[in-house]
Amino acid sequence: MHKINKYFLKAGILAEKNGKLLLIKEKNVSNGKFYWNIIKGTFDPRIDKSILQTAIRECKEETNFKVKIKGVSGIMLLKRKNGITLQINLLATILNKNLSSVKNAKNIPVKDEEISEIRFFTKKELMRLKKSKLMNQRTFLAISGWLKGEKYTLSLLKELTG
Repeated sequence: MHKINKYFLKAGILAEKNGKLLLIKEKNVSNGKFYWNIIKGTFDPRIDKSILQTAIRECKEETNFKVKIKGVSGIMLLKRKNGITLQINLLATILNKNLSSVKNAKNIPVKDEEISEIRFFTKKELMRLKKSKLMNQRTFLAISGWLKGEKYTLSLLKELTG
């Protein structure tokens, strides 16, 4: 039996504005190709007091947007050889008023990130987006949940953490 010795906590962020979902086109480290992905990042207890702070920090780092977390979309568990990842997908509203610079933005200089593009997608565009253009199954499931309107209150996190 394989022993699990590492646990990771990730925040997935479904950031929206005016009924559109923001996705990033991010480099896949395994094959070097770029795929659409939700914003996400790993909880770092040295700088984050909560998973909500992780989400806010990651949005700022990857897209330069300020967000307000408004709910939970779902929770995913991923078991790998090197450990277990618990990903909490959070619903967020983008607070920035001026979004003109984001319209199909390409070659965004993002510090230490392999992101080539950020873009808002309508629900119709997301439904037409081929699964092969998405980073992975977790991305597909997160977007599917958003399209279905899956939403839980933030009190769910308090119930999980005690």
